[in-house]
Order: sequence, then structure tokens, then C-alpha cells
Amino acid sequence: MSDAAPTIYELDLLTAAWGWTQDEVAAALRADTSQLRAWRNHEIPIDGVVAARIVLLREVHTAMWCVLAPGAYARWWRHSHSGFEGRPPIRVALDDEDGFEKIIGTCMSAIW
Repeated sequence: MSDAAPTIYELDLLTAAWGWTQDEVAAALRADTSQLRAWRNHEIPIDGVVAARIVLLREVHTAMWCVLAPGAYARWWRHSHSGFEGRPPIRVALDDEDGFEKIIGTCMSAIW
């Protein structure tokens, strides 16, 4: 992924590879599904806060790529409990304010 401004299509590619639902995508962005639809239809622009969240998802993907095979992404989000106090990563990502940072840190610590 590049340093270019994030797009809804990039977000869709990431979350499709991860096996996420549209409700999970919206929760990760602190948005709702109607906003996802409006962004896709170019009715409203992606604001700076959401753009920053998408960039954070890029960073999560890069960290995951360092330690997981691409075919394992969707299963890992729902079934891994390593490093997250018994919770799967999707719960950490959606429930904790710093969840994505925790996931990045856990992935990066696995390669050292």
C-alpha cells in the first residue's frame, strides 16, 4: 500500500481479505453503514478522521503481512487468542480504543 490518500476501495479490499462484515468495517471507522454507502457513491468525501483510521488499517495490514500468510487473515481475526488476553483480534480492534495499535505491536513483536 502506498502513502497516497486512502479510498473506500482500498478499505474494501483490506476488509474483504480479512473477512469482515460491513458492520465491522463501519465500527472500525467509528462510522455507520450509511456513511460507507455514501462514500462509495461519492455523495460525501472521506473526512480526515476516517482517512486516518484507514491509514491505521493499512499499518495493521502491513504488520499482519509480516507474520501471517494471506490465506490466514480472516481466520486469524476471529480465532487467534494469542497476545490478546483470550480475546480474538477482531474484538480487540473493535472494542479497545487503542486496539489497532495493540494488534500492530503484537504482530511486530512476533517477528523479533
